[in-house]
Amino acid sequence: MSIYRFDAYVYGSCDSRYIQCFDLIFQNIAQRHFDVLIQGYQGENRFLLGLYHLDPAPLPGSIAHLPTVYNHNQPFTLYIHTNLTTPYPMTMTMYAKNEGALIATFTHNELTVIDPL
Repeated sequence: MSIYRFDAYVYGSCDSRYIQCFDLIFQNIAQRHFDVLIQGYQGENRFLLGLYHLDPAPLPGSIAHLPTVYNHNQPFTLYIHTNLTTPYPMTMTMYAKNEGALIATFTHNELTVIDPL
């Protein structure tokens, strides 16, 4: 299993004060299918939970799209779990928005791998 973490907090590189909501897109770039479990927390409170199956690219289902996830300008942490033993066959793009306007784009490069096994 591979576990990734993404943090948005006040004065951080991803400053939560300016993010009202975000869209998430995950893409499978591996040659096999896998599952992605996404959990979003604001402190101890979970505000996002989803399980997605991603088929190998370029088959349909190789992309999971989570539109308009609201965090209401509050700090949050995302945990992304996969059932793969290597942490690299997935890409992520986050489109951060405020009042409907795109303010930043974050990618899998901003994810921290916290458990590569």
